[in-house]
This record gives sequence, C-alpha cells and structure tokens, in this order.
Amino acid sequence: MGCSQEPFIGHYRSLLKIVAANGNDRFRFMETLFHVLRFGFEAYGIDNAPVVKMIGIDIGKHLSASFESSTPEALFNEIARFLEFHGDCRVSVITGNSPALRVEDDFKAGSMPVTGKPFCALREGIIEGIIKEKLEKECGVLEVECYGTGHNHCLFEITV
Repeated sequence: MGCSQEPFIGHYRSLLKIVAANGNDRFRFMETLFHVLRFGFEAYGIDNAPVVKMIGIDIGKHLSASFESSTPEALFNEIARFLEFHGDCRVSVITGNSPALRVEDDFKAGSMPVTGKPFCALREGIIEGIIKEKLEKECGVLEVECYGTGHNHCLFEITV
C-alpha cells in the first residue's frame, strides 16, 4: 500500500482549505471530506486505491439485489442509469468485443486535478461488484481513462 509516486501534498492542502470553507454546508462538507481523506492518504505516501476498490466491490455486491437485469447488456444499461442518478453525470454504454461505460460531465471528477493516474477506484469497484454478483461470474472493471489522466471523461472497460 506504500505509494512510490510524488505525494499530492499541494492538492491535499487545497482540499483542507475547501473543507474548512464548506463547514456550514452539510452536503459539500461531507463530499469534500471524502476527497480530503482520499488525497490525504496519498499526501502521506499511502496508495489507498486497492482498498477503496475492494470496498467498492463489497458495496456493489450488496447493491446488486436492487438491479433487475440478468443479461450483460441490459445490466450495463441499468448500471449506467444508476450512475447517472447518483453521480449527476451522463453515462454511455459501449458494446462490442470490449464493453465499457463512459462517464461524462461528472462535476465532481471534473473538478479534480490531473494527477497522471485514474482516481475513480470506488466507482470502478462498485461497477465490478454489481456485475460479479448479478451475473454470478468473474469479471473485471478497469478505469483506463479519467479526468485524473487528463481526459474529459472516465472510461471503465469491462471484461466478462
């Protein structure tokens, strides 16, 4: 879990200022607090992405009971609607040999700095957990493009 990359101390410090400025807004405070924790670990040299993804998988597995679809394509579309509702974003399902979910206009991710690596490990895990549990088969979800890597969207490739 050690992080061998340059710690994100500058971004961490800016988030500390934002969390203090949002002290009177319950939603914004909690949202910023989550980001402070995420980048705070990295600022102190700990790569928490693997653990965050595992937690996301656990969440996704538990959420899967509320999904009705039983085929991959239908489930991907249902997950897209779920992400749009909870993420205030637009999600496109890419079908074919290499299915993927493309997330755009995510105001939370869009406001994060370009760090050179993806930072949506929780979402990656949630998607994977839903698919694994609902389809009862092993799969993988990998974020290959992200606002954090300089893209104007996040792209989650799915292997089923």
